[in-house]
Amino acid sequence: MVIEFRINDHYDRRADDVDPSMIILHYTQTKDFQALDDIFMGRNVVPEVGRVSAHYVVDVNGHVVQYVEEKHRAWHAGRSYWGGMRDINSHSFGVEIVHPGHDHIEEGYPFEQIEGVIEVCRHLVYEYNVKPWNILAHSDVAPDRKIDPGEFFPWQRVADHGVGIWPDEDNADAGTAEFLLGNPDGLKSHFASYGYDPDLPLDVIVMAFQRHFEPTVFYGDGSPGRPTVRTVKRLLALSAVKGR
Repeated sequence: MVIEFRINDHYDRRADDVDPSMIILHYTQTKDFQALDDIFMGRNVVPEVGRVSAHYVVDVNGHVVQYVEEKHRAWHAGRSYWGGMRDINSHSFGVEIVHPGHDHIEEGYPFEQIEGVIEVCRHLVYEYNVKPWNILAHSDVAPDRKIDPGEFFPWQRVADHGVGIWPDEDNADAGTAEFLLGNPDGLKSHFASYGYDPDLPLDVIVMAFQRHFEPTVFYGDGSPGRPTVRTVKRLLALSAVKGR
């Protein structure tokens, strides 16, 4: 993997020197790489953002830049939660994908850029044994605040290349899914067992899950935030893989 190093000072020590176990994917919400580089290198401090960083940035052409050494805690996730952990920055690697944000989300991501994301993530998976269910969207760990990298990020494609996980709903029991649809507390408990923050409203959790694992509901094939049998079957399928 060819990497350009542009190490900044926007980092600190991982809490208790933990071994990171997650990869969090973001989009930059900047017009281009240069605008992001100005923020990360401190040439442009955005007041509402402050000093932020990530371990890696992948440009639209697939070019990879490293800003924080992997042993350090980058400042990318903010207030977040996954699987009982709230200091996600200590437990994760941040990978930023250059993209202007949801105003342009339907433009998607260039092929070369996704190839770069896959390469970076496969490196981290190999070096740190990151489990497939711990390769996450920013919107998974902060669903009440964030929607990146969005419903047009090709999660199924990257999973097919060994980065993350994609649900095989045919392996889930439809009867159990139907039961959980009529039992909101039980359904929320299943989402919490998978990793989502149990303190958040169910519709917020469902929308984040769908943005990652059932994106067609955002294209007119359903109602975002409203679970269907397909939603629950996909959750059950993922939980079964994680529980093996």
